[in-house]
Amino acid sequence: GINAKAQGLFADLKVGIVASGDRYVDGCNWDTIFKGIPGLVVEGISDANQTTMGSLQDAYTFQSGYSDYRELLASTNPNLVAIPQNGTTDRYEIIKNCLMSGSHVICPGPFVSELEDADELVALAERRGLKIAVVYPMRLDPNVERFYEEREELLGVLVEIRVFGELAENAG
Repeated sequence: GINAKAQGLFADLKVGIVASGDRYVDGCNWDTIFKGIPGLVVEGISDANQTTMGSLQDAYTFQSGYSDYRELLASTNPNLVAIPQNGTTDRYEIIKNCLMSGSHVICPGPFVSELEDADELVALAERRGLKIAVVYPMRLDPNVERFYEEREELLGVLVEIRVFGELAENAG
């Protein structure tokens, strides 16, 4: 459940989803994250993969499905666009087009592959008064939050840390 304060943020929010044939990204079923939030309407979904589009239609009630995300942006004019895609191959162009159409963006990290592209998109979003939300699902895990609250007590002073990423093919 989403708390009452957060529910007010979603009132009358029109969402577009730009999928890429993969329903699960970073262990999260991104295409259904907006399901059941009062006041939020999924206006349309784009995905070139017709099989995925069919399963998305089963998951949501939405006006139209599009094979090209640009049609989605032009036809539905969403306030927010979710981009649940593995990898960053086309994401720069998609995010730029979303921002140019006046939509906020939410996507998994890393949101683009080049730092220069990230700087350009962040600057564009700022100029247009829009937000880019890069989601790292584990950051809000209650166990991770508790660890950060208690880490000094549990570990003492941290002298060195060695960290390994996901080690998956799609890791940034």
